[in-house]
Amino acid sequence: MDENLNDREVLLVVEKDGSELKAVTGLNGDGTPNTVRPEVKNEPDFLKVDKHGDVLENFFENFMRQAKEPTHFHFFKVPLEKMEHMVASLQELLKNPENPTARQMLDEQRLIPDNFTLK
Repeated sequence: MDENLNDREVLLVVEKDGSELKAVTGLNGDGTPNTVRPEVKNEPDFLKVDKHGDVLENFFENFMRQAKEPTHFHFFKVPLEKMEHMVASLQELLKNPENPTARQMLDEQRLIPDNFTLK
């Protein structure tokens, strides 16, 4: 596998009370995430993040500035090469997110937008 793939992650999002993860491709005009199903066939459209870059900071600053309800979504990051397997696992965990084990595993992949924006 190309080493550059190991340095890229895919940004996933799920609506606050939902359980269906989707891959982020950008922002809609109203500031909500534009999404597609997290499937290999959609990979060219994914918002891919270089682990060594500051793309997340830029994305979340723009997202928070534009979004009307940023807390309406939960964001997760997963390695590109493990995306399909992890999406299935995370969606299963999202069916019961209050379970302590599920919460811990979700928190390991969760991104908090406030951590990436200037106050």
